[in-house]
Amino acid sequence: MPRYKAGDIVLYETFAGINIHAKVIRKTKDNEPGHPGFDFKLTERSDAEMLKRASVPVDLDNFKEEISFGYDWKIKKVIERAPRKNSKGKRRRIVRNSKK
Repeated sequence: MPRYKAGDIVLYETFAGINIHAKVIRKTKDNEPGHPGFDFKLTERSDAEMLKRASVPVDLDNFKEEISFGYDWKIKKVIERAPRKNSKGKRRRIVRNSKK
């Protein structure tokens, strides 16, 4: 199972057999006992159209606002990581050796 955090975009295999790009909103630990997962939103209209063709009820006008649930074990890979901040929230200090 790939590691992911909120804000990452993952390739997720749905139960309809379609691979979609999903943006992780938040991780949930106990939706059902022993089944951790995450809440996500669709990122691409083409994914919403493929789900609609597979008889999944998706609103094509507001697909980016709909929040769905997915299981961790259905994630294929992390496509794009969310930008991370360092622990202090500052830019990294660069130290150069000025001796010649």
